[in-house]
Amino acid sequence: MKLNVLPILILLVAPLLLFTGCASSGASRFSQPLNTKLSNYKTVVVSVKSNVANTEALVMQIEGAILSALKNQGKFLKVSSSVIGNAADTELKVAVTITEVEDVDTFNRVMLGAFAGQGKVHADLELTESQSGKILAKGSIEGKTSGGSIFAGTTPEAAERVAEEVVRLMSL
Repeated sequence: MKLNVLPILILLVAPLLLFTGCASSGASRFSQPLNTKLSNYKTVVVSVKSNVANTEALVMQIEGAILSALKNQGKFLKVSSSVIGNAADTELKVAVTITEVEDVDTFNRVMLGAFAGQGKVHADLELTESQSGKILAKGSIEGKTSGGSIFAGTTPEAAERVAEEVVRLMSL
């Protein structure tokens, strides 16, 4: 009797692909690295916008997460949103622009597991001195979901990694 190993191998490996994964991550690359101490600035305005259609929820999520984290750090006297705050009395502008989104929604994550792929959010970041208009730092940020199991994240997890990376870079 000859045993066909392929069906057995598929039965063993397929569940592993559905339930295993890699960690979510955030990464950044700067065309103009930050060379100024942000502790010199007391007031910050955060602006998040998108060049990608139907990403209003991600814009709000990223901006809210950045605002909350910067306020909790207590390094700046005033942290506000460009939507609410007055940019005229601000010393530092943080501008984040979403440039690309690879969407993985909950339905696809549950149905396809690892085969749904990784959700990704790419954004440009620019830190500018408000009064002079001098660009202090400029670069790009990428947030990725863990993407390897049915329990892994969706695109909002990738957006959270973008916000965390912005805050991390401002804390250096």
